[in-house]
Amino acid sequence: MDRRKYMTTGEVANVMHVTKNTLFHYDKIGLFSPEVKLDNDYRFYSTRQLEVLEAILWLRELDMPLEDIRRFLKDRTPRKLLELFEVEEKLAAAQMKRLRDRMEWMREKKKEIEELLNLDLDGIYMKKMAKRYYIIDDVGGGSEQEFAKSVGNLITVYGESNDSMCYDIAYLQDEKDIKSGVYDNYRNVALLTSKKPKALKWYEIVEGDYLLAYHRGHWESIGEAYVRLITYAKEQRLKLCGDFVERYVIDNLASENEEEFVTEISVRVDTSAGAVANVRVNAVANVGVNVGANVGVNTDVHVGQTWHCGEKPKAVVFDLDGTLLDSAKQITSWSKEALYRLTQKGVMVVIATGRPLSALPSEIMEMDSIRYLITSNGAVIYDKKERGILRQTSIPRGIREKVFAACEEEDIAFEALIGGQAYSEARFLGELENWSVRKESMKYLKDTRKGVEDITRLVLRSEKVEGIGIRLRRPEQEQKIRERLKTIPGIYVTSSVQCLVEVAEESTNKCRALEELLKREGLSLENAAAFGDADNDVEMLTSAGVGIAMENGTSVCKEAADFVTKSNDTEGISYALEHILNLI
Repeated sequence: MDRRKYMTTGEVANVMHVTKNTLFHYDKIGLFSPEVKLDNDYRFYSTRQLEVLEAILWLRELDMPLEDIRRFLKDRTPRKLLELFEVEEKLAAAQMKRLRDRMEWMREKKKEIEELLNLDLDGIYMKKMAKRYYIIDDVGGGSEQEFAKSVGNLITVYGESNDSMCYDIAYLQDEKDIKSGVYDNYRNVALLTSKKPKALKWYEIVEGDYLLAYHRGHWESIGEAYVRLITYAKEQRLKLCGDFVERYVIDNLASENEEEFVTEISVRVDTSAGAVANVRVNAVANVGVNVGANVGVNTDVHVGQTWHCGEKPKAVVFDLDGTLLDSAKQITSWSKEALYRLTQKGVMVVIATGRPLSALPSEIMEMDSIRYLITSNGAVIYDKKERGILRQTSIPRGIREKVFAACEEEDIAFEALIGGQAYSEARFLGELENWSVRKESMKYLKDTRKGVEDITRLVLRSEKVEGIGIRLRRPEQEQKIRERLKTIPGIYVTSSVQCLVEVAEESTNKCRALEELLKREGLSLENAAAFGDADNDVEMLTSAGVGIAMENGTSVCKEAADFVTKSNDTEGISYALEHILNLI
């Protein structure tokens, strides 16, 4: 053995900055073993093994399980390494985002505490506050044990679906209680954040001017701070509106002594005539957090309610099938008139559909009130006026192969959106009655699809593919197909109708396309109202300033919306534009 080419366990440990016990453990589990083991139990690693150890340590830094690393090293290839890099790159990016969020939170807390230490806590302050969001849980009897349990519940639920753990613990006090002199009726606890919580029922506290008071000490004596705040508002003839929000600024993290705790009390000041409450609800998905009744808005929002939050939308985006179009795939005269009146008032009208460009109704293409079309589930943004494509995404060829491979041996049929045209397997179009296709959709499919015998060859040879559709014979097939597709990185999976799973490139969805289009026009998602009825509308409804689902929509879509209007067969669009948004 040439000793110059080998290193002892101790030497490797020193060079690679690991412990000898770590190397012994890696050897024991078969992950990384010395190239030479002598009879006297001396172990020697070759110098070329250091690169493998470096890779192991790097993967461990990314929290990759040892067993996964072992499996990769046992059967590694250049292609598998590329796949591993793709996965780990996304994980690393997510971890970096969490660290950036935590740094931002620490900077904000540092700044806040520094200002607070130089503040007269007996004073009353006016402050312009940015938009905030919160999730909330009711507290039954109000004991400290129940509060602790609710806080733990909120933190757990929030952490399960949100990368960022930057939040404040807060309590909402009912406006009527405070104005009646009741300052200790704690019935809820909330997690307050600066960003919209994902996959949770959340509420919004709008930006605006807020009156602030501070209380030092135990919460049982907080009434004195409320008296100061209310007295000041009366003296200055300020009209307060909405719930009062209590938030710890200095708590257990900063001091062990409760007498040094500082609580901020804030309430919005009405700065305009006819102002409304400072909270609106957004119901996304029920994960067990109980939204309190004190907010004053029913989370099961249906027709008959009106949107009163912020300025009116400057853009309105409509899905087509099941939304702007009725069950006969027609746009009614009432809806046409509503869209015309929107444009007359300077509101931008946008279509966002899963259909490719060639499958859009001629009426939509001919309407002067519509300029921009988002098609193929967001893969394409088309400017009717300039007759040009502003954005186009495509599924990479390697991913297309994986999608077809994942669906092998399944009783399904493929569709594809290529160059604005929809293609379907000829056998599917020839026997629609044997697939889970609604009767009212059969004519539409035959009119808008081109039948091909070998769709796999077409898809793999095409330069750009906007989307791939997977038609199922039975609804129970969907879960299995979705589970298989989960193993493929780089794709977006959604559905617009039952028994159709739609696949696109990962950056593709209606919401992202809408965001890009609005940015071109100097607007943001907050300036838009969105209408939809299906799962492929969910991201758009949750991200727009206000999201409205159709009564005929899927349960997921309706849960994601701020409001639910009438169905697409009972003039739900016109109703919402007039009675919910007050736009026409």
